[in-house]
Amino acid sequence: MTENFKQNLLRTISTTPTLLTNFNHPSSYHSPQNANHNTPNHCSKNTTLSGGGKNTTRIAIISTLLLFLFSFSASAQANTQTLFFNVSAEEFRIGSANGTSLNNTFPEYIGKWEYNNATNTLTLTDFVWETSARTALQIVGSCTLYVEGTNTFTSTLPSNTSGFSRGIYTESPLTISGDRNGILNATGGTTGYGGSASYGILASGGNNNNAVSITISGGIVNATGGTVGRVGASASDSYGIYANSGNTVSITISGGTVNAIGGTVMGEGYSYGIYANSGNSGNTVSIAISGGTVNATGGTVGDIYSYSYGIFANSSGSCNITISGTVVAKGHTRAIHQNSGTPTFPASRYRWTANTDYNNAKATRETGTNPPDAYAYSTGDKYIKIALVPQTFRGNNIIVRGGASLIIGKP
Repeated sequence: MTENFKQNLLRTISTTPTLLTNFNHPSSYHSPQNANHNTPNHCSKNTTLSGGGKNTTRIAIISTLLLFLFSFSASAQANTQTLFFNVSAEEFRIGSANGTSLNNTFPEYIGKWEYNNATNTLTLTDFVWETSARTALQIVGSCTLYVEGTNTFTSTLPSNTSGFSRGIYTESPLTISGDRNGILNATGGTTGYGGSASYGILASGGNNNNAVSITISGGIVNATGGTVGRVGASASDSYGIYANSGNTVSITISGGTVNAIGGTVMGEGYSYGIYANSGNSGNTVSIAISGGTVNATGGTVGDIYSYSYGIFANSSGSCNITISGTVVAKGHTRAIHQNSGTPTFPASRYRWTANTDYNNAKATRETGTNPPDAYAYSTGDKYIKIALVPQTFRGNNIIVRGGASLIIGKP
């Protein structure tokens, strides 16, 4: 909420008794259409008021309306703008990397974020930004995003819109972490035309083809692509987490919980839970999962020329998918795929559950330490679960069961 709006509203409230002595009817309220719209006055000074009952009723109406406006104005203005975090400026800006200050325009966000330039860490605490803009949050520069409480960035782009929609976007290396219960929700909007794309989290090399990396080491990350495309239109794509550049590309997950979900593709196109891609030859693309819990789901596709993958790595150079954490991957085409070479899977202490049925978690086979077929297009598993096998340790009359790390010393 702007300071000018606050001051005018407070001034109106303070003069309400005077207004009521000359009150006939409340003037109409005009909802602002964008963040720059001037909010009109909300009370008329025209005619007389008579009758104690009417007085009480109209006071109640005025009070309710003013309280509504006070709470509604900030969200109404916020809902049309992209939020930028400018790392070099150490500040959130609205509309562009050098736009107006978030704290000055919406002081209710004060206390919900903090930037530490010594550690290059942006901490978010119960921070919510939902907008009809194509991108909810764009991070300009490289930093670590640390989440506490529930933090949400959602593009609510209207479904009758073509083009792209992104929950979180960056053109620099991004690290995400958080406390045990810290949640980051990043959701792309619905795009109802062909040639569209929706991303939960997108890291791109941009015009300079910068090297791109997404690293997740903690917290709970929910990255969801929206529903895209329509039947008979050109191809559209939906991604939970996508890293893309003509340079080196990496996605690394070492801790926390990651739920990456590609949205439904109504016609022709692709849906990916996690996708790393490099378009230039000779570049390395890697997806490494070494800890935490990962659920990567390719969405439903509605065309015979559409494809759905849980985890996918693509490069005309070198591709490396390495998994040694707890993973559930699902795709209507394949659960896990890289377009060159063979993924690297755990050699021991992990058990595979695999099925050629996308919707069936019951194993058609349990493979122990031998990985399922995660490469061939035609026979690959559509559902793969990789879980740490509970271990039993014995020593000094101490028995510990479970998959957690154990340090044994003398009692």
